[in-house]
Amino acid sequence: MLRDFFQPADWCRKVRPNGPRARLLIVEPDRDVAHLLRHIFQWHGFGAPETVADGEEALDTLGAMAQRVDLVMMALTPPAGTDTDMVGVLRQVRSPVRLACYGAATHDEVSHAHRLVGIAAYFDLSSLYGIVRQAQEVLASVWTVRRVLASSLVPQTMSPVWAAAVYGAAPGHAFARTRAHPDHPSHL
Repeated sequence: MLRDFFQPADWCRKVRPNGPRARLLIVEPDRDVAHLLRHIFQWHGFGAPETVADGEEALDTLGAMAQRVDLVMMALTPPAGTDTDMVGVLRQVRSPVRLACYGAATHDEVSHAHRLVGIAAYFDLSSLYGIVRQAQEVLASVWTVRRVLASSLVPQTMSPVWAAAVYGAAPGHAFARTRAHPDHPSHL
């Protein structure tokens, strides 16, 4: 009975990573929140995330990183205009990259911006344990698709909308239109 009383908070429960160690980039203007998120993801077995304060720093960091980033997590704060502009710039500079936004707003409040820029996921910060689980789900979909593509089981007629959804680009984005074969994700 006493053991039940001392159960750890939801963010303390370890979640086993179900794939290789992910490389995360967290874009968060509040240093304390960035520090907390960084430690939570490290605790759960992710690689040590890079943290930056804004979009310009994110672009500089992405350009300087030698290894591929698996997921960019960005704070989405109202008004969303500047954040979605930054997401658009990230898409053009480093496509394909999986983008996930998080914040205190409900999913309905950001769904329009979510659809406009093709964000992979929106995480509600109501549960820190939930944000780790959701990040793992986004990364699991990326790793599954990479394994399938690596085994050459996917026909060369992959839909551009599916390819865009899988690789993180918005369906109308240049990434989905400018490959040698319009339906083939030839960048891998």
